Amino acid sequence: MRAAVDLSLFREFLAKGDVFLTPGLRLSRVMMQAIAEEQLKEGQSVLQPPTILPVDGWLEAVWREQVEAGNLPPRRLLGRVAERRLWMQVIQADLKKQADFSLIQPSSAAEQALRARQQWLMWGGDPEDKFQRQYFGFDADCATFERWCSSFARQLENNAWATRADIYRSLLTVPVQSKTSVVLCHVLQLPPLTRQALNQWAISQGPSVPERGSFSTLATQKFPSQRAESVAIAKWAAQRHRDNAGSTAIVLLDFNRDRPELEYQLRQEFDCLGARYAALPVNFSSGMPLSQTPMFRDALLALRLAAAGDTVSFLRSEVLALLRSPFLHGGADLNGTGLQQLRRACTELASERIDKRDLSHLAETFAPEAHLTRVFGLFRTDRSTREKRLPSLWLDAIRDVLRVWQWPGRAALDSLEYQQFERLEVALDELAAQDAWRNIFSAAHFALGAMLG
Repeated sequence: MRAAVDLSLFREFLAKGDVFLTPGLRLSRVMMQAIAEEQLKEGQSVLQPPTILPVDGWLEAVWREQVEAGNLPPRRLLGRVAERRLWMQVIQADLKKQADFSLIQPSSAAEQALRARQQWLMWGGDPEDKFQRQYFGFDADCATFERWCSSFARQLENNAWATRADIYRSLLTVPVQSKTSVVLCHVLQLPPLTRQALNQWAISQGPSVPERGSFSTLATQKFPSQRAESVAIAKWAAQRHRDNAGSTAIVLLDFNRDRPELEYQLRQEFDCLGARYAALPVNFSSGMPLSQTPMFRDALLALRLAAAGDTVSFLRSEVLALLRSPFLHGGADLNGTGLQQLRRACTELASERIDKRDLSHLAETFAPEAHLTRVFGLFRTDRSTREKRLPSLWLDAIRDVLRVWQWPGRAALDSLEYQQFERLEVALDELAAQDAWRNIFSAAHFALGAMLG
């Protein structure tokens, strides 16, 4: 099977040992894997992969180097979760002072404010430009946003924090002695601020781009449904792959909505639904949030169950997913007679929701020897997952719950699942960093879910 990346475009740069920059982490990993596979085929006993990083990752590394060199003041770069929590604090504090202003969903407002400030700065905005700031006063909502922005900026300054846009702006203030030669790999567009920071610190180069062909011969075709369209696209892309017709680009108007159906059809055409799940020769421009992957979705469900009180109910579909999960209870009980009877009993219930107490009773009735039933018994008397504590103090509790469930269940994870599994500790590290906010998490699954989402 051909590599997902055409390395022939980058041969001359690979030989020179240049730094390679990609739009995101996903393409960086794909390129690294393709280069490693090629070196193995050439018989190299020691792999010598080049430096391949996302543009944002490389600029962040440059910023950290300048901080360590004393050229920039030390600051803590806020991750997206921490930045959203700071916006929540700013908005909640402002609401207490404004008697004539209220919000139905402050959390949504925090997310929108985060995006608005980020877009404003990334696309040329200057918070110190009074001429720009005066426009915020022409509308009540804009004036409110401007008030939030001022408070947000004060919090950043008082606590020596920074957002990504802030560190890029700071990079523009440092004199550069020598620039790094970098190769831009499929970097089609960057926000102006990112481009300015990159031009400040790097000499960008890249492979020559083939001339665009004529668009006069493009044909259009109608389909009766989205599924029919996805089936046709998958067959067309797979045939081009078999014919060695070069790279194929598929553009989706609504990526989040259209991807699941198209991915399924592509996996069907490339026979990557079973054991070859990780062998799909397709690179998606945007990955799936960890919280939506089967392995972590089931882990979060197990944490929810552990943290729930006896009267808390779950959707029947969630309960059945829990009982069928290959990532929980070691996977050993999945085909046992007891669990089959338990699944049938849950399916036949008239109610669409099942509370934890009834689920535990059904498990003891139909599958008394199953590992899942023993887990229920352990959590019935364990109150540690229902306490309030600082984020960092949840780490051991989260690990303990997942260990009891024997997550991730299977000893032989495929390469994709193993990469996902490695992200757990990264998420837990980010969770521990949230102690600075002095906010209390009341349930473990909310804490971890925020990191993975």
